[in-house]
Amino acid sequence: MALSVLALVNLGVQKAPQSKIGGQWLALLAAVPICMVFSAAISGRWLTLWPDLSLSLQLLICAYLFYICIARVTLDRFLLLAAYYITIIASAIAFIGIAQTYGLNLLDLPVVRLPGSTLADRPFAAEYVVAVFPWIALALYQTEKRIPSLLIMAALAMQFYYLLLLRGRAGYLAFALGLLFICGMTLIAYREKIVWKKLIGQVGVGLTLLAIIALLARQDQSLLPRPSFQKTVSNMLDSGNSRIWYWTESARMIQQHPIIGTGPMSWSSEFALSAPEQFLDQHINHVHLNPHNDYLEHWTENGLPGLVCFSLFTLIPLFILTKAGFTDKRMLFVATSAFCLIIASNFSFTKDRTAPMIIAMLNLAVALHVANYGRSSKGINWSRFPYRLIIFLGACLLLVYTSIRLQSEHHYLRAIAFKFHSQYELMNQEMQQINTRIYPLDPNEVPIDYYHAVGLFKQKQFKQALLKTEQALLLQPNLPTIKQNYAASLFKLGQLADAASYFEGMKQQYPNYFAPQLNLVAVYTETKQYHEAANILLSIEKAFYNYTQQESVFHEYSYSFSFIKNVRDNPTYLKMKEYYAKNHPEALFKEGLFKYPKESTVYLYEAGHKRKIESASAFAGRGYQWENVITLPETIFFPNGQAIK
Repeated sequence: MALSVLALVNLGVQKAPQSKIGGQWLALLAAVPICMVFSAAISGRWLTLWPDLSLSLQLLICAYLFYICIARVTLDRFLLLAAYYITIIASAIAFIGIAQTYGLNLLDLPVVRLPGSTLADRPFAAEYVVAVFPWIALALYQTEKRIPSLLIMAALAMQFYYLLLLRGRAGYLAFALGLLFICGMTLIAYREKIVWKKLIGQVGVGLTLLAIIALLARQDQSLLPRPSFQKTVSNMLDSGNSRIWYWTESARMIQQHPIIGTGPMSWSSEFALSAPEQFLDQHINHVHLNPHNDYLEHWTENGLPGLVCFSLFTLIPLFILTKAGFTDKRMLFVATSAFCLIIASNFSFTKDRTAPMIIAMLNLAVALHVANYGRSSKGINWSRFPYRLIIFLGACLLLVYTSIRLQSEHHYLRAIAFKFHSQYELMNQEMQQINTRIYPLDPNEVPIDYYHAVGLFKQKQFKQALLKTEQALLLQPNLPTIKQNYAASLFKLGQLADAASYFEGMKQQYPNYFAPQLNLVAVYTETKQYHEAANILLSIEKAFYNYTQQESVFHEYSYSFSFIKNVRDNPTYLKMKEYYAKNHPEALFKEGLFKYPKESTVYLYEAGHKRKIESASAFAGRGYQWENVITLPETIFFPNGQAIK
């Protein structure tokens, strides 16, 4: 928004020097959006095209505005101003983040913070930090006076300290490889001009400073999601890391749709479809957002053309900047920033975060200028075309779109905060203020209408909740939580047959997602299908037993037994077991075996009494199986019968 205002304010300044963009560059810039449109047309996911496409167009407009600014103020002045501005802004963000780590909140941060927030207490800011590092170094390179140089060096030290506190493994890796990249390119390009004695001294001082900062940052910080620096580093290549799982499932999705992809913004929805047995109740609050690899995500969603175009879009500017760096040292700093973003994109979801992508567009604009300035080949000549009109329309479009999106995002955050406090009337009021055409999906790629439906459901407005859930299903048809809420709305509206059919389908497709199964028990109870309902309760008990027997498989997907235990201890589930134990024991006690949570003793239910099985040999001697033992709430009481010895 600030960039757009700057462009509007400067419309009256003298015309920019001649600068052209060749047709091949226009094709490269337009290639990624075109691939999105192609994938949407083939997959039929038009409704999710706009949010994905609009963000891409927003960034491309931003890159064009940067490009025009370079042509207007000259590259030398632009690099100096950009480096200084980035140093100031990044230092402010780092200072706020460091203070927050030590419990000092300099800003009144919202209760709900978006994934990717630069000011959030998560390691999501790491991609931004590693991208601005080279720009701050560029500011230092271009500064000759002593005092400003010392201030910029302090800014670099603060950024490194902030990076270490973020505990972002992708950030650590990108920083290390970026450091090797700029050192290697400098040695290759300027080895004959290097004063080795001076260089060794500077490198020694730099490494000593980094080591001191690392020693300070390695202390455990209780306020961080990842308190331990040592564990963060040691888990860098952990085979049980969820990234491995995401990449494996992405490869499966790519095998199914290698050329055309699954459609824009469809990864999270298709992931649940690709690995349905791994979808658990904990994913209601923990959505698998993306594969933590931008290249894999583009291939999965937009097919092979999308992967190729996105790769060229990121790699060609890097090549141009690196090549230019052999004659202009400043370009090596910009190339390093682009390189760090590419590395981070292979281990995170950098393209979904505004702050690092602004830096990426800045790098792209510099590369475009270097490649096209003063060329005699055919292309768009800003001195011949109405560039002022282009700037005006682009800036206005960016301002209007960003303003509406930010307002909608603000209402969304307030609504989710009200949801946390169960203030559903206020939540729905905020939801009604959201422009779902501009902001149809939240950063987790979950439809806004899904959350609105939840608020309406809690207020017993079931018909409106059903309509909103239907709209959400149009955007993400395969997200299990949306499907579960759709069937729950049918149930509340009395459409029991349709609800039962929907819940049964979900039970088959997502066998370890128990919320719809508990709802199916309620439907069967309502229709007096007691044996069918009891069978579902028994299957949940067996599922818990099976998980405890497959610990290695369970932990391979980074899960915890607490998730299953929480389901088994769910109050609704316990009430259902209590109801069936008291009112329909013949349905629940098919095997007759049960125990209480805090006891190891197993009992046999028989004729309204409980018979204690006194030994393991007595249990095994009768051919009983542990998987058939039901855990009953302690509130259920049966008189004692004759013990089994």
